[in-house]
Amino acid sequence: MATKNRAYLLKRAIESVLSQDYSNMEIVIVDDASTDETSVLLKRYSGNDERVFWLKNDISQGAAAARNKALEACRGKFVTGLDDDDYFLPSRISSLLNAYDKRYAFVCSGVVWDFGHRKKKVDTKPLEFNLEQQLNYNHATTQVFVERKRFLEIGGYDTKLCARIDYDAWTRLILKYGKGRRISCPTYVLDRTEGIDRITNSDFNAIGNHQFIAKFKHLMSRKNLLNQEFWALYAKGERLHFRELVPQLLAGNSMMKLKHVVRKFFCSLNASEVVLKKHHALRDGMLSIRKSDKEVQQKSEKQNLIWLLIEKVFNLFLNFAFFLILARYLGPSDLGQFSVIVSLFFLLIPISSLGLTGIATKEFLVKGEDEQTVFGTVTGIRLVGSILAGLIAVASVLAGVFNISSEQYSVVVMLAFANLSRSLGVIELYYKANAINHYAVIVRLVVLLFSSAVKFLGIYLEWSLSTFLLFVGAEWITIHLGYYLTLLYKKTEIARWKFSFKYSKQLIRRSLWLVFSGLASYVYLKTDILMIAYLIDEKEVGLYAAATRMSEIWYFVPALIMTVFFPKLQSLKHDSHTEYTQLLSKVLQCHLILAFVIATITTGLSQWLIALLYGVSYSNSSSVIAIQIWALIFVFIRGVYSSWLILESHYKYSLVSHLAGAVTNISLNLFLIPQFGGKGAAIATLIAYFVSSILVVYAFSKTREFWNITVCATKAICTFPLNFLSGITQR
Repeated sequence: MATKNRAYLLKRAIESVLSQDYSNMEIVIVDDASTDETSVLLKRYSGNDERVFWLKNDISQGAAAARNKALEACRGKFVTGLDDDDYFLPSRISSLLNAYDKRYAFVCSGVVWDFGHRKKKVDTKPLEFNLEQQLNYNHATTQVFVERKRFLEIGGYDTKLCARIDYDAWTRLILKYGKGRRISCPTYVLDRTEGIDRITNSDFNAIGNHQFIAKFKHLMSRKNLLNQEFWALYAKGERLHFRELVPQLLAGNSMMKLKHVVRKFFCSLNASEVVLKKHHALRDGMLSIRKSDKEVQQKSEKQNLIWLLIEKVFNLFLNFAFFLILARYLGPSDLGQFSVIVSLFFLLIPISSLGLTGIATKEFLVKGEDEQTVFGTVTGIRLVGSILAGLIAVASVLAGVFNISSEQYSVVVMLAFANLSRSLGVIELYYKANAINHYAVIVRLVVLLFSSAVKFLGIYLEWSLSTFLLFVGAEWITIHLGYYLTLLYKKTEIARWKFSFKYSKQLIRRSLWLVFSGLASYVYLKTDILMIAYLIDEKEVGLYAAATRMSEIWYFVPALIMTVFFPKLQSLKHDSHTEYTQLLSKVLQCHLILAFVIATITTGLSQWLIALLYGVSYSNSSSVIAIQIWALIFVFIRGVYSSWLILESHYKYSLVSHLAGAVTNISLNLFLIPQFGGKGAAIATLIAYFVSSILVVYAFSKTREFWNITVCATKAICTFPLNFLSGITQR
């Protein structure tokens, strides 16, 4: 083992070796001129355990030379290495010793990448690999188990290389002694957490790649060269151009290359600038570029926003386009039945999730319980909620509450079973909390693109209303199954979930307010459609649904923005209340401006938009959208307010505000729908949102802080034009 100025990590590495289930060994450590407490630490270990032996270089000679010095000092028959920032699992040495066969150049194992918040097993398939395979990819991974005399006979590590000294050594061992062997059990843990100084950074890796290629080029096939060109691009953080993609994929390592292409294609502008700086630094000989924690956080936020925007743009376009065509295909009456059944299950989402959406995200962030327990417990609770929601849906339809055709009874039962898959929605919350939203986004995008194509084909094939409804259930199942498959593919520890009854009681106790709050929220989101079906008829529901679709397409905006900013607000709340309030106010200003612009444009063009999108049979919908679109202002305020309540742990006020909105909406609907139809429901919705997002917030002292933030944000927007004009006048 070679080490330099890493006493804080070296202790873990040494302890992992001393804790091996095989004890007949020695540990030889070379201190490459450390200036920290490394020497003190090594003296203590060598004094306490005779198996620990250490040497020190007065002048730093580099990792390769330090490892060679350790190799020469070893006395055992076999040797294996360990980087000082990594560690062994207890069975590392015994498993390699048992697997050793002198017919192979060496034996190695897969590795575990430790990212801190998660672990990933890599290269776990057993494999015998020759020189051709090794020149495509380093199948030997980080360290090997080999006879010491063999390592000395190839000259040890190459001190001329800037990086890839391991890859080079394993390749020369294969060249001299034949195939290498990899066993399936990963026992070497490679620390990939942020903030650790690496022996070689990405710039040294890039140079090391070029040195490696130059050294072995005479042995490389065309396939080898293509793969090495990719690893050189990968090390520098550069893109693989699409024109190069086909030959690269044919050369092997296709999954790694596809991931790299997708990642670079969707990277943020900030990330692109960092890559460009790295390229120039390499060219100019500047071999050290470090990012601050703030830059890393900004990059993560931008990447999350980009992934979510990509999905929402596709989702918005494809689903809205399908709804427009479906509305024309079915007509107002059948569209009304479709909307009633979908709205019924939408209304029951809070029961399916049992109010744990925000709380689960917070639990993953705070890490009060281990992630496996959070995942397993929340999933179990949500499964119970999904069963309950399905039973409510079936009972209400069979009782004839919404005047749904008897032909759709069996469809509702099957949708109730499909609703059980929503319990796996906790996986999406885990990805959000860990700022790796792209896994969930990719699943939803794949399902969206495939299902959209099938649904458009269904219109062409003249599917029945029942078939379209069943396909909605199939989408639910496919999305949530896709989430779970990503966990299995990533081999994350969270997939080994655990259920805790004690923890479930704590979660349910905290979520009770949010269950009723969410239910009240969804009541005044979708109760209008259900009440129109109950009080008037299906055709009026279809006209109203066509109008509300034009306003609801914007409801994702506050959820999208708050998803991105919630982790940052959570952090600022504990670090700086002033910055926390300022960021909250800025986010709210953004919401208000967007809502006002959208509402103004939609109102002015309502008649033209309805005629263009839906046709003359939906002309009465224009007056509905001209009213309801103004509720968007309060919907956007509500999006920020809901996140604020979770951050402040004021869960019961979420219930109070939603309950007030729901009661207002239902009461006004009972009075206005019989007289004004869909327009009456639109008026009731607008007033209900005003009550829940403005009046109720002001009514309580603990929520008045958010009222003050809302007032300040509104004033800032209103006074900006005056301040701007004043500034121009003064000039």
